[in-house]
Order: sequence, then C-alpha cells, then structure tokens
Amino acid sequence: MNKLISISILALILLSSCKDFNDFSPHTQFILKNEQMMFRGIEFDINKATVLETEASEPTEEYPDYLLYNYQLNEQDEPQLELEYFFNNDNRLDMIIAYYTLENEEEKARVFDELIREFTKRFGPGEKDELGWYTWKFKDQIGIPGQIEIILNPENTDGFRGIDIEFVKYYEFEQDMGLEEERAG
Repeated sequence: MNKLISISILALILLSSCKDFNDFSPHTQFILKNEQMMFRGIEFDINKATVLETEASEPTEEYPDYLLYNYQLNEQDEPQLELEYFFNNDNRLDMIIAYYTLENEEEKARVFDELIREFTKRFGPGEKDELGWYTWKFKDQIGIPGQIEIILNPENTDGFRGIDIEFVKYYEFEQDMGLEEERAG
C-alpha cells in the first residue's frame, strides 16, 4: 500500500512539473515557435525550401548553404531572436544556431530554465559540463546514423547578452570511418 502511495505521489509531482507550451513565458514561446519537430517545426535533413516555408518570413540573408533570420518579439521590446540555418552540399539542413538577446537577468533565467525543461522533455536527460553548458544527445529522427547536440549558454560571452542555442548534427559513420582508417594505417 505504501509503495502505491509513493508511486502515486511521484506521478503527481512529475505531471505537475510538466508545463504546457502555453504556460511558458512569451519569450520561450517566441524562441520555440511551437512544440512540433526538433525546433520551431523543423527537423534536420530537410531542404532550404522547407525551412523558408516553415519560417514563413523573408530571411535577412540568404546564400545557397545559409539562411539568416532576425525577429523581434514586438516593436517596443529589445528581445531579438537571430536564427542561422546551415545546409550541407546536398542542400540538407545540418546545423541551427539561435541567439536570443535578453537583458533582464530574471527573465533570462526563467527562459533558460523553461528551455532546459522543454529540451529534457523532448530529448531526455541532458548533461551539464564544467563550463555550465547543457548538452542533449539523441539519434537522428529520420534514421540516418548520427547524433545532435543542443547547447544552451545563459552567460554573457563576447559581449552577447542572452541565450545561445546550437543544434549540430554529427555522423557516427564518419567517426567510425576515421577509426577504421587509423587501424588500417
């Protein structure tokens, strides 16, 4: 009986700690855009046309392998979201970098905590390194062997005040190929 009560209490705590997307601060909702896919309704390995369609606004800069977007939460607010999308030689997305400028330290801490909770919900437990950066690793969603790291940095570095989010895809087979070449040599 005590075991059942303990399990029930634990389940209630876990459910109450999970937030609905609409419960997040306007800043966190603005960064994430929605709860779909990996980030802002986007997954790795999609082409540039799909990113252009998903963002649904004109990019600030556009090159064959790169898109840059700059958004503001509203005209009166200083928060700005800068999004960079990088594409490989096959025109497939393989890196996203997002910078969210936010001067208010309390609000920045809240947004940072909300992002950590959301990424943990989406990708499982992350790790915190000695520099205070959080990393989550998981398998590519479309079946290509690989991992993606997501790094959040709430600290002010190089004059940047805000939150830094980096999504980078690494291929396991490239790492394996390097090991095989070492063994053969």
